[in-house]
Amino acid sequence: TLVLVAVADVLIDAASVLGGDAILRILYVKLAEAQACWGNGQNEWRPAEAALFCVRAISKYVSTDEAEVMPKIMSLLLELPDQPQLLQTVCLIIGAYSRWLDAASDGLALLSSVIKVLLRGMGTSEESAAAAALAFRHICDDCRKKFSGYFDDLFSIYHRAVIGEGAFKVSAEDSLHVVEALSMVITELPPDQAKQALEKLCFPVVAPLQEIISQGPELVGKKHSRELTVHIDRLAYIFRYVNHPEAVADAIHRLWPLLKAIFDVRAWEMRTMESLCRACKYAIFGSDPSCALYLKSLIEALFTHTKCLLTNIEDFTLRPDIADDCFLLASRCMRYCPQLFIPSEVFPSLVDCALIGVTVQHREASNSILTFLSDIFDLRKSNLEEQFLSIRDNVIAPRGPAITRILIASLTGALPSSRLETVTYTLLSLARAAGAAVVEWGKESVALIPSTAVTEVESTTFLQALSDAASGVDINTLMGPVEELSDLCRRNRMVQEIVQGALRPLSLK
Repeated sequence: TLVLVAVADVLIDAASVLGGDAILRILYVKLAEAQACWGNGQNEWRPAEAALFCVRAISKYVSTDEAEVMPKIMSLLLELPDQPQLLQTVCLIIGAYSRWLDAASDGLALLSSVIKVLLRGMGTSEESAAAAALAFRHICDDCRKKFSGYFDDLFSIYHRAVIGEGAFKVSAEDSLHVVEALSMVITELPPDQAKQALEKLCFPVVAPLQEIISQGPELVGKKHSRELTVHIDRLAYIFRYVNHPEAVADAIHRLWPLLKAIFDVRAWEMRTMESLCRACKYAIFGSDPSCALYLKSLIEALFTHTKCLLTNIEDFTLRPDIADDCFLLASRCMRYCPQLFIPSEVFPSLVDCALIGVTVQHREASNSILTFLSDIFDLRKSNLEEQFLSIRDNVIAPRGPAITRILIASLTGALPSSRLETVTYTLLSLARAAGAAVVEWGKESVALIPSTAVTEVESTTFLQALSDAASGVDINTLMGPVEELSDLCRRNRMVQEIVQGALRPLSLK
């Protein structure tokens, strides 16, 4: 393997100097010699495989309009035997030259031929099937406009890969390449055709989930997560790569009862919940007005259900992945569809949920919550209408003292010092959103810290920096006083425990 990598590096360096087309002509001579050996009955495929490996290595340097050598190589690929390792390399070459295939003058006929090669790859070995699935994704991506009239033909490949029909050896993980491929082809279809094609794409993924749910809550609860997530992850890919917001929103609306049934039965199980949240995250298309009603319903139902799973800090500690995905999705809503999210009934309660879990020790979950809060406070940077800013402010104002107290507690020991910058940015965002009010909230919190831990002069320095932040000073001005306060309150375990005992809100004690 190291030798092959070294050879590839040399060829790439040569192609960058001489040009990919020139190197390709040299490699074709070797490939023709290898073909001659095979044709003479020597039954030796390795020289051809080595030459093809080299051809693949320089694919990025070969021009898409190269018409002297590439047509010959593509014709040769169709004639090579189905030896598994050789076929694996052949499939990888097809994927590597997908842009050339799109530009080829006889591209459609050639695409039909190479897809037959990929089908052979999918049925020969697990390794060649993996290479074929990846290549299929590449050609469907780069040649999607040519394929838009052939969705039904491509769907038969998709259906076989997804349900494991016949001799196909495509693994569940590699089948995601095929799901992505068909999703990108659907993107090129007109809206009415895209909706029908999307329904067709979802059916073989949804049918197994419906069959599982029909067995009743008790049996569903005993299923291994893999039996569910293999299908849910495919839905996530469909929602992610089909760029027809209205069609995706309609699919989500139809599928929501099924997804909710899984939420209800498997709420205790982290892997399934993570997979479901990811699928719903990719279904967010808030910039399309036609999706508003679907999306608002989805947001309210999803977050209402999820926050019931996160009612105290212990829940966050036990289910950090759910918390992470929940607040990543909430941040996505804040950035792409705040006009739907902020007026929703779930928004204030999700802010409360964030305050409960912000000090969770799980790094990703804590960072996602802090980012969500920062996105709320940073809304003034956007072009959001004043009415939504007013709703946001009405949510922040009564919670301002608690938010400030929790953030200062996080700075002084509730969270590791490695998260100091993230917490400081969240506090800075709050200061810019709340203005002078944040100074009063800060005074209330700092006053709780015993003078044995922080002197009055040190408290005043911090509060002045907070006041400067409220006036629009950048984060660097706030960082120094924050780091000083943090160091003072973390200088030994006794001081840290005293400070945390004083700052921790009663509701979290």
